[in-house]
Amino acid sequence: MTEPTTLTSGSILSIAALSVFFPGINEAILLGAFCGSVVFVMSSQEIKTFYKLFQMLVSLFCGLWGADGFSQLLSSGLGMIKLKEVAISPAIGALFCSAIVVHVLLYMARINWAKVLPLPKGDA
Repeated sequence: MTEPTTLTSGSILSIAALSVFFPGINEAILLGAFCGSVVFVMSSQEIKTFYKLFQMLVSLFCGLWGADGFSQLLSSGLGMIKLKEVAISPAIGALFCSAIVVHVLLYMARINWAKVLPLPKGDA
C-alpha cells in the first residue's frame, strides 16, 4: 500500500505536468477538472482504453471551460436551499462540470427524441 506522501507528491507532479500544457489557467481549476474527468472515466462503462482516454480529455476540457458557470450555478442552487449567499470556488465547479457534463451529453445522445418530442409529420 502506498503512503499518503507518495500519493500527494504524485498528484502535485501530475498537476505541475498538466499546467505546462495549459498556461494561464488556475491550478485549482485544473486540478478540479482533472479529478472530475478521472471520476467520469472511473464510472464509465466503456471497455476500450482509447475511447476512455478520449472521453477523459473531452471531460477535462469541459471542466476547464465550464468551471465559472457551473460554480455560479451551484452557488445559486445552494443559495436557494439555504436562503443566503453561498460562494462556491470555480475549482469545485470544474470538478462537478467535468464529472457530469459528458454523462448528460451521452445520455441525451441515447434518447429517442421522436418519442419524447411530438414533431409534426409532413413536408420539411
